[in-house]
Amino acid sequence: MRLALACAVILLGCEIEAPKSACGVRCSASGECPEDYACRLDGRCYLIGAPAEQSCVPAGDGDPPPRIVNVRPGRDEIAVATNAFVSVVFSEGVAGVDATTMRLASSGIPVSATVHYDTSGSLGTLVPSTPLRESTVYEVSVGPGISDYANNPIEPVQWSFMTVTDLGPPEITAMTPVDDAVGVDITTPISIRFSEAVEGISPASFYVTDANGVVPGTIDFFPQNAVRLTSMTRTPYTTYTFHLTRAIVDSTGNPLVGAPLAFKFTTGADTVAPTIIAQTPAPNDSNIPLSISISVRFSEPMIGASASTLILDRAGTAISGTVEYFPETRVARLTPSAPLMPHTAYAVKVTSGITDTTGNPVTSGTIVWAFTTGT
Repeated sequence: MRLALACAVILLGCEIEAPKSACGVRCSASGECPEDYACRLDGRCYLIGAPAEQSCVPAGDGDPPPRIVNVRPGRDEIAVATNAFVSVVFSEGVAGVDATTMRLASSGIPVSATVHYDTSGSLGTLVPSTPLRESTVYEVSVGPGISDYANNPIEPVQWSFMTVTDLGPPEITAMTPVDDAVGVDITTPISIRFSEAVEGISPASFYVTDANGVVPGTIDFFPQNAVRLTSMTRTPYTTYTFHLTRAIVDSTGNPLVGAPLAFKFTTGADTVAPTIIAQTPAPNDSNIPLSISISVRFSEPMIGASASTLILDRAGTAISGTVEYFPETRVARLTPSAPLMPHTAYAVKVTSGITDTTGNPVTSGTIVWAFTTGT
């Protein structure tokens, strides 16, 4: 009888579907689910219409459990700054990261801290409420209570690190130029070396002024506790002052000895010739477009760029064009009045009429390079 009924159902073309489980597979990486299912915040596909409060995530989905793939400070790391925080990167998105599952202690005594979790980077961060003590061992504990969205638990992990021993506030051990120096070359960078590693170096804490205010520059950092200020536009026979503020501190927060500090120096004559540091087209380039503009970048601010000092010629005949100079980029540009001829050799000439702002020429004669056009 059962067989006959089954056959009858088949002959009638009916389909009998097994009831669907309210809880389906995990959502895809793009948040997609099979038909009739929708992805929820826990990363599982739920049957559309199932109660929102229904929990049907199994105690594991067969995937490997999440792992810790990176930590800071590192295991057994020493000389950690007293203002450091703890960060943990997980191998996948996890749930349960909070102050009860990510903990910091010293000699078993808990350290008050705030714990954050960034879902975009699977990153847990523990920020102590107050600076850590110097020369102290701290223990970090992560888990239990953290799992991925399929309830695969992480294996608890512990490690320790030690904070730095304070050697006292940082001092300046060397600098160039020295205080009250005179005759300083206008291209000389300002260099400072400290007695220990420092933090807080920025345009607001390390800068140069003249009679008109702050002189913009670029800060470069070097090993062995050194910093340098470069790329400043300075003029001959001018007094400048470089400043260092109390925002410059060591890793334990001690400010620079004597800060705020100010040191003066006076420049001398400019005897350094400028150079060409980039050119378009480059020497011996080929297949150059016929509508190209010629550009030359110099090592310092320049004057004198004109149609008589930046020249484009073909077989000894100058090509008519317009020359512009852009001081913000130190670039001179020659734009021909008409498209160039195809498959033709051209020469670019830069003469001694182009100089820096104190009269040093870019060349004692003429700089020449060639290129060839395409179609």
